[in-house]
Amino acid sequence: MILFAAIEINKDARDLCETLQKSLKTQTEGSFPRRENLHVTLAYFGEVTEGAFEQIKATLDSFPAPRSSLLLSQLTAFEGRKGDHVVLLANVDEGFKQYRADLVEKFRQQGIAVDPQPFRPHVTLVRAKKKNIWLDGIRFTPVVSNVDRIVLYKSFEQKGIRIYEPVYVKEAKGDDDGYKSNSV
Repeated sequence: MILFAAIEINKDARDLCETLQKSLKTQTEGSFPRRENLHVTLAYFGEVTEGAFEQIKATLDSFPAPRSSLLLSQLTAFEGRKGDHVVLLANVDEGFKQYRADLVEKFRQQGIAVDPQPFRPHVTLVRAKKKNIWLDGIRFTPVVSNVDRIVLYKSFEQKGIRIYEPVYVKEAKGDDDGYKSNSV
C-alpha cells in the first residue's frame, strides 16, 4: 500500500484552500485536490509492506506529536516537471520542526524509507499544467490550524479519483512546554 503521514487541517483552513483553488482555476488547468484530501504531509513512505506499516504505527506511538499550530499564510509555487505545484505554505514552530526531524531519523534508523525532500510544510492546492502562474493578485487572510493529530493515509485511485483513506490516527499530546527531543 502507498502510505504517508499527514497533519489534518481544520475547517477554516479547508475553506480557505477551496477559495484559493477557485481563484487558481481561473488561471490554469490541472489537478486540484478534493477538500477531503487537503493536508500537510509530514512524511511520505511510498509503497510499504504490512510489516513496515506496523513499524510506522509503533514509531508514531513512541513519538507523540506535540500540540502545535500551523499558520497558513503564503502562496507560492514549486516547479514541477510539467508545470507548477501551487501551494499554501504552513509556518510551524521550531519545536515542531525538531519533532519532524527526530521522527524521520527514527524511521530511517528502523530501515523505513522516507522521501528525502526537505520538509517544507504546505498544502498543495493544484498541480498545474502550466508554469509561472500569477499569484501576486490573490489576496487572502492567513488562517491558523492546530496540530491535533497525525494521520496515516493510504493513497489509491478508485474510478479515476485519488482517495486518501485514514488507516491510523495518533492524537497530539498536550505538552505546553513544546517538543523535547528524544535521543534517537
